[in-house]
Formats: sequence, C-alpha cells, structure tokens
Amino acid sequence: MNWNHRPQKSLTFVWVSFALILLTTTAWGQTKELQNDGWLDNTAAGFQGGFVSGEIGAVSFVPDAQDLPVRLQKIKFLFGGDNEGATYAARIKVWAETTEGAASPGPLVFDEEFEITSSTQAFNEVDFSSSNLTFEGPFRVGIEAGHNGFPNIARDNDGNTFPGRNWIFEVNLGWARSLDFLVQGDWIIRAEVIAAGGPVDPNNDPNNQPNNDTNNDPNNEPNNDGNNDVEPPSGLTVTGINPTQAVNDQDTDVTIFGTGFVQNQTVFRVGSTVLENIFVQPGGTAATARIPAGVIPGTYDVVVNDPASAEQAVLNSGFTVVAPAVAPPSNDGCQSAPGFPGGLGGLAMLLLLIGVNFVRRREA
Repeated sequence: MNWNHRPQKSLTFVWVSFALILLTTTAWGQTKELQNDGWLDNTAAGFQGGFVSGEIGAVSFVPDAQDLPVRLQKIKFLFGGDNEGATYAARIKVWAETTEGAASPGPLVFDEEFEITSSTQAFNEVDFSSSNLTFEGPFRVGIEAGHNGFPNIARDNDGNTFPGRNWIFEVNLGWARSLDFLVQGDWIIRAEVIAAGGPVDPNNDPNNQPNNDTNNDPNNEPNNDGNNDVEPPSGLTVTGINPTQAVNDQDTDVTIFGTGFVQNQTVFRVGSTVLENIFVQPGGTAATARIPAGVIPGTYDVVVNDPASAEQAVLNSGFTVVAPAVAPPSNDGCQSAPGFPGGLGGLAMLLLLIGVNFVRRREA
C-alpha cells in the first residue's frame, strides 16, 4: 500500500455528500440494510487513495440472530475521488465468516469482476438476488480495485464505530483491521439482505415474486392438480472449486459449486480424500469444505456423490495439491527473511520496512 499524499492535494481523500438511499420491505421477510458506517444525509464521506492493485478494503456484516438465515440481495458502495464518470474493473469478493472478529475470513463463496463507475454522487450497486448466497451468521464483503490510488472506496467521518468489522488486505502483510493501519472511519460498504426469520407471505414465495396461484407453489408455476407440490431439486452436478490449489502441509478451506448438494448426505472428495467440515449453503448450489493436510502432491478430480440416490458428478482434474516450497539454507545456518541477508540483520531490515509501511499509513 502506498499512503503518500495525493498530488496537488493536502489530504488523500475527497469529502462529498449525497442523498441517502431508502430501504423497502418485502413480504417474504424484511429486506434489511446492513451497514457499519455512520454516514447520514448531508454529511461528508472520504475516498481512500492509499490502495494499490490487488489490495482489498472489506467489511464484516453481522446480521441480527433473529433474522438468520439471511439471503444476500445487493451490495452497494461508494467508489470515487477522481475521474468522475470513468469506469474501472474491480473484483467483488464475499466470504462466509466462521469466527466473528477474526482477521482472516472464512471460505470464499463469491469472486467476480465487475465494471464500476467512479462517482462522488451515487452508490455503485451489485445485484446478488440470483446468486442464492445465504448465510447462517456473519459474512464479509471486499472490494479489490485493479489499479493504484484513486478512485477507490470511501469511509465515513465519525471515527471507527466498528473497528472489528473494517478490514484491509495488504499485499505484504495480509489481513488486518483498517484501524491498525491508522485509517480513521468505517468503510461505506453496505449489504441488503432478506431476513428469513421474518414473517412469511401467504404464497410462501422465497423469491418475493407475485403469486396468484392457490397451490402454495414457491416457484410460482401454474399447477392445477391441487397437490401443493414443490419443484424437485436439480440433479447432482459439480461445476467449480475455489481455490483450485493447496499446499499439502496445511488444511485448506475450499468452496465447491454445483447443484443438488444436501447437508449431511452429499459426500465430497478430492481424488480419494474425503473432505471435512462440510457446510452446504441453502439451495444446494454451493458447499464449503476442508481439505486435510497430507494429501500427496498431484492433480485430482473433484468428486461429489450422493449415497442415497447413487448419483455422482466429477470435475475432471479440478484441484491441484503441491508440496511446500523449501527455502535454501543460509550461509550462517540461520533462517533468513526472503530477500534479505541471513541472521539478525535481515530481521532488522524486515522490521524497518514494516515500520516504514505504518509511517506511510499515518499520512492517510
């Protein structure tokens, strides 16, 4: 991260104000806006210019317990500070957090590139209503710009209200709280969710679509048999895995995509290794799992099968396991930091550079 001042500006952010977008409700549950920032109408927001390509600003969202599970409908965030109206590539990433407040998020469940617009007047919005991302607890959303500096995400101006929910992924240091980098304010990234714990509409329609039939069909399909039926689930398929590679000296959390997954029923394997800690997302189109350490290096098929139906699906050569890199021995027999001389001198140089990183962040 480069936190030097922006040219011809005395600060690395631009203060703007804009209209608050109001929230509506749905009949299936309530559509709620989750936010950590304290921005209000006619107050200012600061755009953060210290990021470099590959770094991420992210927020953790903690839904109310009585609303769980929640289904993600929309992400909206401020992205600007320069080149008003220009478009940029950015990746939107979503993780299902396993431990609230932990720096490292849980398994990645969504990662896709979008074209977003630099604006000091309006949110960028990403529709997730068809993604079927449902969470039983906290989740994290990150914005990764593909360029250095401005334009970038915004923060509010009322301090760090939720210091344990605002994160930065720095390319050299990994995940840390934004406050640890001396960044003041909460990221203005918000999530709209449908609260499954809310009241259910008379048509039992999880997609909150108009429904005029009398058969209580959640898919709103014409039905004249009066049997109150539901569409059967899709057949078993496996379409992808993320990440696609692991080092065999440690456990690796992955997300597997497909259809027809069933909790406590579907079995997931990489080669002949059965995966652990399985959690199937509601809807059966994604599952998080853990590949245990010790798998022999090689490329493996990702295999999903259902003992109850005898169905099996295979993603050929979908996952690769590699051995850990072996560091060459140093001349004096001491382990050295990569890129630095061996022994204590290398450690001192590493600490010095980390110190420089934090000094730069103080200028944000």
